[in-house]
Amino acid sequence: MSARTHTGLLGRVLAVAGAGAMMFAASVATAPTASADDMDRASAQTIAMVEAKPWPFYEHGQVDIDIRAAYRTLGQQGFDSGVETSEFTDELRDKVLEYQAANEQYLPVTGDLDEETWLLLREQTYADEYVPGDGSGNNRVDGVLSIQELLMWKHDADIANDGEYGPETFQAVCDAQEAYGLDVDGFVGRLTWRSLITDQDWDQGAARTLPQAQVSEQEPGGFVAGAEEAAAQYSCDDRSA
Repeated sequence: MSARTHTGLLGRVLAVAGAGAMMFAASVATAPTASADDMDRASAQTIAMVEAKPWPFYEHGQVDIDIRAAYRTLGQQGFDSGVETSEFTDELRDKVLEYQAANEQYLPVTGDLDEETWLLLREQTYADEYVPGDGSGNNRVDGVLSIQELLMWKHDADIANDGEYGPETFQAVCDAQEAYGLDVDGFVGRLTWRSLITDQDWDQGAARTLPQAQVSEQEPGGFVAGAEEAAAQYSCDDRSA
């Protein structure tokens, strides 16, 4: 099967899924509590706004925070390069190629971070959204690190990149969602993560530092895993002024 056929197949699959979500959202009122899919709760207008934003394209040798997010999401899918960097290194290209080859029914095997690869990474990683409590306790550390580091870099969030979706990360997500014009609930699903990746309007001239991740070997206590439980205990309305 050709690369063009691969691309068309994934595009049709996701277009059908997106169209179904838009029709569903347009026909019923959004749920007041969280589900595992933020597209179920979003309006058709919000979905269309987010899905219209182009995915960035990256290739070997480039440097960007989005590339670091790709390292994390690939690691969450079992393709960990063992390198913590925002540079598109040889190690990352090898893992992108492995990931694409493992999903060759959907993806062209190019070694680039292209639209199709971003789409599939999103569907496999964030279709079941991330909520407070996610992290080491349910093997979602890399997915949380992707969120935290994007928030730190693009929104100057004062949080730790520790792989634990705690209260500070939750509040930073609320702030980012508000800035993007999304439904503000503090949970990261497909719409919020795409907004973080496709956001290219942040101050790229500002000086920023991103410390290495500090993932604790001990599971933290006091957090609640699960969208419904998190919705009952966490509210963006509780953010400090």
